[in-house]
Amino acid sequence: MLSGSCGGRWIAKVINGIAGIDEREINELNVKSLRKSLQRYNVTDNICGIMIIAIVNQKGGCGKTTIATNLAAMFAADGREVLLVDADPDQHSAMNWCADRPEQLPKIHSSSLPARNLRKDADALRQKWEMVIIDGGARVTEHAHAAVAAADWLIIPVKPSKVDLDSTAQFLDVVQSDMAKRDDLSGGLLLNQIQEGTSISNAAREQLSGWDFPVFKNVLHSYVAFSEAVWEGQSVVEYQPKSKAAEDMQMFLKELKRAMR
Repeated sequence: MLSGSCGGRWIAKVINGIAGIDEREINELNVKSLRKSLQRYNVTDNICGIMIIAIVNQKGGCGKTTIATNLAAMFAADGREVLLVDADPDQHSAMNWCADRPEQLPKIHSSSLPARNLRKDADALRQKWEMVIIDGGARVTEHAHAAVAAADWLIIPVKPSKVDLDSTAQFLDVVQSDMAKRDDLSGGLLLNQIQEGTSISNAAREQLSGWDFPVFKNVLHSYVAFSEAVWEGQSVVEYQPKSKAAEDMQMFLKELKRAMR
């Protein structure tokens, strides 16, 4: 639900751009009027304006960069000013994706920040950007702790394998310890690279359901389009908008937005 401090710059930009309303009039509108204006012009994203989302897990290869880059592109397509933070001190995959991004697509700003800056600059990032997506590094390092400390929302990808599930269970001990220190941090586990109908995917679903941590209802399946889109510096929705992979991301984003309201 919108509140007085939610989405100010973004709401003004959207209504002004779509409806031609003068910015002074926007400032005079109350929350109820803003909500009606958004509904009138079919703008349905009413996430509380400034949000830092960290995609984190100590396990490498679970899809953090793929999810981070797709979310960054999709929020940018919504009209938000998006900063993609590459917090992986070794690979910088998110930075490379941004460098490969075609100029005609919605602009995404990128930065590589050391762990100490993530903690220290979280409030400054909220002042400057409407959406910050952190691509967290592997392993329980200072960078992972800093990403958790800076975030408003955590997305923890997990692949359906025993190695990934065991590693994620260890990581959750760290996350829950950090979350216990804050009452404004939410998160959820996201099953990634699922192959429907396999015993290992069914077992992973069953195991996650027994964990004391939220699990997203939607999952991401194992589609080659995800890898191809990253190769091209695009989201899968931009790369193959009618693909099943794009449908996966759109359904997950819809669920995420509902959870973040």
